[in-house]
Amino acid sequence: MKTSGAQKRTSLKGSLKTAWIVLGATAIGVGLLSYSLVSALDYSRSLRFRTEELKSQATLIDRRISAEVIGGRTSVEKVVIDDLMSLYRLDSITQLDGKVPCPTETICTKKSGRQISVFIRSSETLGKEGHLEIKAQGPVFSDSFNAYHFVSLFIPIVALFVFGVFIQRRILNRSLIDPIGALVRNSYQGEEAPAQWPSEIAELSEKLDRAFRERDQAMIGQIASGVLHDMKTYLHGMALATDLVAETEAGQSRSNRLELLFRACSQQIPKMKAIIEGVLDGSRELRIRPEKSDLRKILESSLQNNADLAVQSDVEVRLDLPRELPIQADAVHLERAISNLVKNAIEACSEKARSGETSDSLKRLVRITGREASGAVHLAIEDQGPGLKQSGDRIFERLRTTKTRGTGLGLMVTKKIIDAHGGSISAERSGDLGGARFVMSLPLRTGG
Repeated sequence: MKTSGAQKRTSLKGSLKTAWIVLGATAIGVGLLSYSLVSALDYSRSLRFRTEELKSQATLIDRRISAEVIGGRTSVEKVVIDDLMSLYRLDSITQLDGKVPCPTETICTKKSGRQISVFIRSSETLGKEGHLEIKAQGPVFSDSFNAYHFVSLFIPIVALFVFGVFIQRRILNRSLIDPIGALVRNSYQGEEAPAQWPSEIAELSEKLDRAFRERDQAMIGQIASGVLHDMKTYLHGMALATDLVAETEAGQSRSNRLELLFRACSQQIPKMKAIIEGVLDGSRELRIRPEKSDLRKILESSLQNNADLAVQSDVEVRLDLPRELPIQADAVHLERAISNLVKNAIEACSEKARSGETSDSLKRLVRITGREASGAVHLAIEDQGPGLKQSGDRIFERLRTTKTRGTGLGLMVTKKIIDAHGGSISAERSGDLGGARFVMSLPLRTGG
């Protein structure tokens, strides 16, 4: 089945590659997330350690300053403060007499950006209520992103993913990709599925093999039905002429009817021969031999082929087109296509009459109109039948028919002939007659 440009299909390998890319991106994302999480935990641990360290240092500093005061000094010399700051890597040591964040606690901390402040209540030997404020720099979050974490977390995750993709590809190639490729190559030949194939693929191979055999049988039946479908119209005229000869006695009257039979045979047998040769040709594409023809004569011949059917069905066929309509076409094949459409239109009108929808003969009409425009000939065949139950190009597919005893090949063959002429055909509902309306466009010249 063909797909339009807007419905471009992706290959199985392409879909798997997309899945691997998504999984790879997920693995990288999980690796980065894990790396960031571990780094954040490491930063939190470093911050907690630094804070506890500063609390211990604040206690030692308070004791040192208390010792200086007990030694009789009224104030602590700056050199002592500088030594303590250098020893413990501090930014500042300040004695506070005013308000502090935690006046009722012995020691507390406060963080602002990178800086950590520790407040500790001064020892009672100082003789007055007060606090010491010790400031120092805390750890930097970016310092937690180190090579050790990267190597220990990120790289193993990515390596595991790459290894998983490698293993997965080998498994998929062995169990899926290669069997499917072999399935496409071998199923039509009816070979047995290899033992190493998965059971699902082996079962699919058997089903395809059966389907191909059934298709072959159906194609043989379709070819036979298509030939009989097109030859039946021509044989009908010959059979009628033969019946007329059989009904008369020898003499002048019989001689005239023999002449009629001869003309019918000489006209129809070449057409039947062309149909058979087209089938025996074996080509998938229909070969036409365009030559200068008159579309009106082709139409009149098509109507003559269906004249008896029109009379029996009490259907009027009206032809409305110029007296001559020159065209480059294969007259035999084009007549075959038009005969199919005219025959379908007559049968549609007869079907409507049999269904009881109408008994008025005026309601049973087939109208054929043609005109030349924009370098092409446009021909419309419409009827007053029940109309189309399907729409679009699907009506021209094989084995699609609304007739009780139809094969669905007539419209398929008709479209194939029109396409071979470089033309187009469409089906719609007739706005005037209410039935089906087939419109074909044929170029005035074809490439042949």
